[in-house]
Amino acid sequence: MAKDNSSEILNTAKDLYLKADYESALETIREGRDDLDPGLFHYNLGSLHLKKNELGPARLHLEKAKKESFSFPMVYKNLDIVIAQPQVYDPTKSKDILESLTAKVLDTPVTFFFILAAVICSAGLLAVRKNLLKSVATASLVLILGIVPLSTKMILDNLYSSAIVLKTVRVFEGPSQVFTDYGEIAEGSRVIIGESKADWYYVISPKAIQGWVPKADIAFY
Repeated sequence: MAKDNSSEILNTAKDLYLKADYESALETIREGRDDLDPGLFHYNLGSLHLKKNELGPARLHLEKAKKESFSFPMVYKNLDIVIAQPQVYDPTKSKDILESLTAKVLDTPVTFFFILAAVICSAGLLAVRKNLLKSVATASLVLILGIVPLSTKMILDNLYSSAIVLKTVRVFEGPSQVFTDYGEIAEGSRVIIGESKADWYYVISPKAIQGWVPKADIAFY
């Protein structure tokens, strides 16, 4: 029954899409959320918002579809369309190596780092048993190298979160509009959030315009 409901919802949304009635198509998808696979739900919402040139909601839902491991190629194509807009910022494209690396580490599932640590440590222990690593210091270094990436991932995940700018937002020196206005970050941009206070988040990336933004204009994925 759920499969039948899903097909009916998607067919109705498709008909509305072909008529360029994107708002009604969005409403149809929203109302059918319980009958749709999460990845499929977010992909359709993101694609419809993109058609309406609503870059913030479009990217948010496309990123959520990607996080749900929805592998339909159009997810990535539509994400690329958003990211390619000249005003849209993405920290992974930053010329600052540390900023770019931080964003990429946040993007990578923690399971990858667990596997990497296990592989490196296992290889190190095997090398010790076979006397390939004769120095205790060298063996210890190999084990540390296995643990450091995982530890770094866990620290960064604890300190920072990735978020999407839903609509173009002003950045302030402090958590209030009475502070100096540093400029704006365009809708659809990805930012990295540090601390929060009341109704404000502190943006650490883009590095060139760090400051406070209203929580209402930011969404996590």
